[in-house]
Amino acid sequence: MDAYTDDEQLSGFHVMIGDNLAVPFQTTVLGLQVTASARP
Repeated sequence: MDAYTDDEQLSGFHVMIGDNLAVPFQTTVLGLQVTASARP
């Protein structure tokens, strides 16, 4: 994928994450167990 500007790079990153990340998932942040989920 070609991305010439910061906006194009950020848009591509969001699409890649949305297409490939399975949510919700459990993880640890600063020692606390959290659940990451998609925004509606």
